Amino acid sequence: AIIGFMDEETLFEQIKTQVQTNVLGGAVSFHLILDGSDKDQTVQPGKTIRGSIDYKNPGTDSVEGVSFTLHLSSNASVPIAWDKANLSDGVHSNNQVVWNKKTTPALEKIDPGKEGVIDFTLPLHESISEGSSDVFTVSVSMDVEKIGSITSTRTIEATPIQLAIASNVSLSAYALYFAEDGTPLGSGDVPPHVGASTSYRIIWDLKNSLHDLGTVEVSTILPQDVAWTDLSGKDIGILSYNPTTRQVRWQISKLPNDIKNAQAWFNVTVTPKTSDVGTFMKLTNQLSLEATDLTTKTQTNSSLPLITTELPLDTAVSGKSVVTK
Repeated sequence: AIIGFMDEETLFEQIKTQVQTNVLGGAVSFHLILDGSDKDQTVQPGKTIRGSIDYKNPGTDSVEGVSFTLHLSSNASVPIAWDKANLSDGVHSNNQVVWNKKTTPALEKIDPGKEGVIDFTLPLHESISEGSSDVFTVSVSMDVEKIGSITSTRTIEATPIQLAIASNVSLSAYALYFAEDGTPLGSGDVPPHVGASTSYRIIWDLKNSLHDLGTVEVSTILPQDVAWTDLSGKDIGILSYNPTTRQVRWQISKLPNDIKNAQAWFNVTVTPKTSDVGTFMKLTNQLSLEATDLTTKTQTNSSLPLITTELPLDTAVSGKSVVTK
């Protein structure tokens, strides 16, 4: 580096200094992979994130004293269940995990052409509590003590990956004849018997946390021998029945995250035939849920099995669910 004064094309040098550096034939190359990708992702609460750090020495010199540090950072508490994590002998402290020659002997010296993989798992909490972050960043840095004959600590960082946690939306669906306090919700004979009509109440419970939801839709198709009774209700949105398609739909244009619970219900009636004796009658077919997380822009799609007259949650009619003559 030279500092001086220019007079047209002439440089009048004032001071000059130089340093010498060693050009090496390469160091360890490495990548951070989470669930098969090195890109930003959206994940569900409760998911176990499977990660790996793959490394290789592509150079002509041996690399010694390698250590990898996994960093998890956010503006709040990171929602990782560390007690359930598998860290492949890595040392965990706060929101960091370190692998070095003490924990992973292969990192003591990596000869040219040699490679390896460090696998780990990061289980997320089932629900994101207040004070925990719904967005956090995972990154890896590598420290090297010696390359070839040159002893000089170097630190290299991989491209970080941002993880955004989707809203924890869930749906439960069940049928009742009696409410918990014994109030009848249905009508008719229990157990149901041939030629007589019995009505039951179908209840859909929607739970959500973390983010606002948009375009929420819960739907099912009523079996041919099940009748809609026009007795229904809901906390929010629109509940409708199409007699042509026999589809029941509960639609919510937007469900704010401060509404943690929402419910819709409707009554249906069955009139058993002789061929139904000794069976549980179907009350609804399979149920589907669709919802969009308005923060992460991801869509939730899930399904629940059909509902029958078995009524496992209604202890008042226990043993009185099979059709009789």
